[in-house]
Amino acid sequence: LFPYTTLFRSGAGGEIGSTSNKIIAKLRAEGKSVRGFLRKGNKFASELEKTGAEVYQGDLFNLEDLRKALEGVNKVYFSMSLNPYYVDACALMIEACKQQGHIEHFVNISDYELDYMTYENMSSSEKKANVLGPCLKDWSPQQRAHFICEKMLANSGLNVTNVRATMFVENPVISMLPLQGLAEGKLCMPLSDKRVALITSYDLAEAISVILMNTQKYGGKTITLTGKKLLSGKDIAEGFSIALGKKIEYIPVDLDTWTEKYISYIKEHRDAHTAIHLDTISRMVGTGFYDKDVTPNLAEIIGREPQDFYESLKQNPKIMSFASTK
Repeated sequence: LFPYTTLFRSGAGGEIGSTSNKIIAKLRAEGKSVRGFLRKGNKFASELEKTGAEVYQGDLFNLEDLRKALEGVNKVYFSMSLNPYYVDACALMIEACKQQGHIEHFVNISDYELDYMTYENMSSSEKKANVLGPCLKDWSPQQRAHFICEKMLANSGLNVTNVRATMFVENPVISMLPLQGLAEGKLCMPLSDKRVALITSYDLAEAISVILMNTQKYGGKTITLTGKKLLSGKDIAEGFSIALGKKIEYIPVDLDTWTEKYISYIKEHRDAHTAIHLDTISRMVGTGFYDKDVTPNLAEIIGREPQDFYESLKQNPKIMSFASTK
């Protein structure tokens, strides 16, 4: 048996923030034994193996693969990209962990929105409208999937920590969809005058690493994580200016105009599930859903001040590669 093994879902090798990869690197730097779970043929397998991590390639929806991947594992970090079958994956992982019999700690990456997705708010049209505002009728199917997963985990008998993270700096709404405008020195976003306390994947990875290594302290808790301060559209534009070394001006864009330009394209060229989720969080950003007090939890867990927005941009290869070609 491995003295300390954490199974990472197929989130290992993911591209939005690559949080799982960063967690693996941090745990390996601490001398911990780690096993990453990736889809067969994932291009990041060799990269993870270079850290000294063991890599298991399989199908998350195949219980035999899960059984084999969990052999010798005592701690699990569950993450998965946007997927209409997210609940199925979580249910299968829960069953595999229960059957395995000696999982000490199950860390589940969840959503900031879950702080407001209570039974009371979700079962009353009036309360739902008060929480979501005039531009949204409901939470996205992906957010609902996280709600269901947390409920399943609560009744699983496993020692679970839910990490409810707010929007990543690396979220497409923040750092991918506006790229073309940056070439013209403009940051076009639907924030109006609203703000959001973005969290960096680097800080999130460090926090989850600490949580995994301190089961007694964090096991059984639900922890909400935000960045260190609320950022307006002008603040985000200033961060891009520093990171890119050029003046970027914030240009507020109407929500419907934004979704028509970007979300419709995603729905046509990728999938409806992702499009609906990005449309939902775009409207949440634009109507002030995230414009709330920041939590001190992140700094307390990692023992330092969280990164500034511009620092995380400089660590984003796609943004810096884009900057170097414009």
